[in-house]
Amino acid sequence: MTGISYADYYLPQNKISIGQYITDNKINVNIEEFTSFSGIEYIYILESKDYIGILKSMLDKYFDNSNCDPANFKHIIYTNLSNFTQDNVNIPYLLQKDYGLENASIIYLNNACASCIQAIQIGSALIKDKKDKILILSVTSNLTDKDRFMDITVTGDAAGILILSYEDHAKIEIIDSFSMADGNYSYNLYYQKEFKVDKLRLLIGNIIVTQKMLLRNNLEANSISMYIPQSINTEVYKMYAKYLNISDKQMFFDNISNGGHLENVDTIRNLLSCIDNMKEGDLFIIMGIGLLSLDAMYSVILCKNNKYSEGIVL
Repeated sequence: MTGISYADYYLPQNKISIGQYITDNKINVNIEEFTSFSGIEYIYILESKDYIGILKSMLDKYFDNSNCDPANFKHIIYTNLSNFTQDNVNIPYLLQKDYGLENASIIYLNNACASCIQAIQIGSALIKDKKDKILILSVTSNLTDKDRFMDITVTGDAAGILILSYEDHAKIEIIDSFSMADGNYSYNLYYQKEFKVDKLRLLIGNIIVTQKMLLRNNLEANSISMYIPQSINTEVYKMYAKYLNISDKQMFFDNISNGGHLENVDTIRNLLSCIDNMKEGDLFIIMGIGLLSLDAMYSVILCKNNKYSEGIVL
């Protein structure tokens, strides 16, 4: 079975309160109202943007604690085309050479914050042999401090890695995946049609994709032990729970308060935060949205938690 065999992430030591961030950057919002609405209390900000060093430390940890042959990696999927170089050094190409991943091609994905979920979806389809492995690399964008604020959320800094492989007893088994694009914004812009941006409609697209996934697998919403979205906004995910007619406790948003939105790294961090609390056989759904301008990509992955957990996911 194809599954997630390893994952890890990094958060900076520099942690500031959302109130300090809003004050320092003269953001025109009420601090208490925004904190209550978003659920964000703290964000992490890198003082030195050494993403190469951060990714190398996580890869060193992986290779030092596994007997994996680097030649088994067939693809490296990099999930942020807006931040793939450091001092003119191409990050994934450097790591491919540095770690002897001689058989690995490099794939770039640029579907904004849905890229990590799509990387899992695409990577699992590319595994053709029991020895094959896929390495997914995720880093956040190099945003200015003011650009971190995005109406309903604030973006912090982070990095993460995730490895897909074929294993007889995968800890996290990938059962199904589904993605859907919404290009209404570009379509109406191109044909000069009158178009009102409906942000609620954009967010609810994630629910539609999730419902399609449940339907095609003959599952009820309440049969899923946990829904794992990104860490964007607490009230948005409470709305998701309401639309799916599930308990708020089935929608994971515990990490929002401590870190805010971490773009594609949300997927890795939130998965690791949930998995050890799940029981053997639990089904869960990883879900996310990526916005490119005002076009949207929605992606969901249906997974199963198996009992073979010793030392596989850190």
